[in-house]
Amino acid sequence: MLTTVGENHSEMLHHDYVVRQWLGEFKVGADGKINQSREIQLQSGWSQRDLNVVAFVQNSATGKILQALALGFCED
Repeated sequence: MLTTVGENHSEMLHHDYVVRQWLGEFKVGADGKINQSREIQLQSGWSQRDLNVVAFVQNSATGKILQALALGFCED
C-alpha cells in the first residue's frame, strides 16, 4: 500500500490485514439486534480477492472483546 499522508508519506508499506475503512460503532437495540447497514465503496487499487469484512462485539464498560468474526469478500 502506498501511503499518501503522515510520517510514511510516499512509502510503500507491506502489511497484512490493513484497515481500509472503519465503519464505526453500532449500538445494540432493546431487542438485542443491530438494525443498521453500510455501503462500502471499493477503491480501484484494492485487490478484491484479498478483501475481508471484520466485525467484533465489545463490552463498552470493560473494553473486553466478546466475539470476533472475519468474512471473505463476496460478489453479487
